[in-house]
Formats: sequence, C-alpha cells, structure tokens
Amino acid sequence: MNLLHEIEQELQQSNIHLTDLLRKALQLGTNLKYMKLKEWALKELQGYKADDEIPEYRIVNTDSFGDFSGPMGFVGNKLPIPTFNLPETVKEFAEYTPIFEGISSLLYLIERNSSGQMQIQWPANAIAACRTKIYPRMSLVTAYKLLPASVFPQIIDEVKTRLLSFLLEIEERLPNVNISEGLTTTETKTADSAYRSCISGSIPSRNPSSEIEKQ
Repeated sequence: MNLLHEIEQELQQSNIHLTDLLRKALQLGTNLKYMKLKEWALKELQGYKADDEIPEYRIVNTDSFGDFSGPMGFVGNKLPIPTFNLPETVKEFAEYTPIFEGISSLLYLIERNSSGQMQIQWPANAIAACRTKIYPRMSLVTAYKLLPASVFPQIIDEVKTRLLSFLLEIEERLPNVNISEGLTTTETKTADSAYRSCISGSIPSRNPSSEIEKQ
C-alpha cells in the first residue's frame, strides 16, 4: 500500500489523530514534489500567520456584545452591538474572526471548552473608536465577541474532508502516478486543478485585530 492510499484509509477511521495524518500528507507532498499540499499541511499543523491567506473554512462569522453606561447612572450589560454604524476596520473585526491556531491547538480547545462558546475581548483601540457610535446617549465601556465552540470541530472535519477529497481526486485523475518519483509537469497541472477544487478557496486575511491596533 502506498502512502496516498494509507492516508485515504486512515482519514475514514474515527480513532486516527488528524495531526498524524497531516504529517503524512506533508510527507506525501514532499515525495510528490508538490509544494501546495506540503505548505497547506504544514500551516494546518503549525498554524497560520497574520499575513497568510486564511482558508475560507477558517473565517468564522461572529456576534459582538458590550457593556454600556448612560445618563442617570444607567448601566446596560451584554447588549448586542449592531455593526452598520461602526468604522470599517472595527466592523470587519466585529463580524469576522479568522482562526489562526494549528490543529493541535484546536483539539486542545475542544477538550478544554465545555461552555459552548468562547469570549474574545475587543482591543482598547476598537472600544475607543466606537465608544459613542453604537447607542444614542450611551457610552461603550467594554466589548467582546462570542465564538461558538462548535466552530473548532467543524474546522477539524473540514480539513479531513478536503484532504480526503484531494487524495481521491488525485487517485482518479492520476491513477498511475509514481509516489516516489514526484509529479511530472503535466501531472502537476492536474494536481493544481484538484487542489483548487478540493482544498483551496481562500481569501486574503487582513487580520482585523492588527488593523485596529495600528490606529
């Protein structure tokens, strides 16, 4: 059994750790001399950087909430924050959260989190930029995003599905590929097509948190 078939079979077993499979995918990409698979597997293992392109399955829609103060000692806690009137960089930060962590970190978060959601604090610059722009006569004191804990197992499952889809596509379209010798130029073009249809689908990450901190 070659490495490609080995990974295919193990991807369909529930007791196999995804990090082990990604290391094998890293090895497969090296053997095939196919850098896109190698680089993707490495980023999923080590995590993404702020200036990387973040795959769309790692961009999570989020809702924001805040604590407010107002006239006559009014206090409003955990109020939803509408985003239509926010500065653009803060609006993007409030609505979307890129998940940069590697697979091991996501698995750790799944094991440790039992509340069903995670809280991500707004940076001080974002709070200052929006302090009086949300509710009339009310001042934003603190704010946070709520991230459903369910997004982490969804990402894990998505990585497994995309890797398996890619390998099955390669097996179907390049049935005679020599794993040990690497891809030919023609085979690389076929692999690129499979990669685009099965794994990629990325948008440039602007890392909203970084943009806010620069202001």
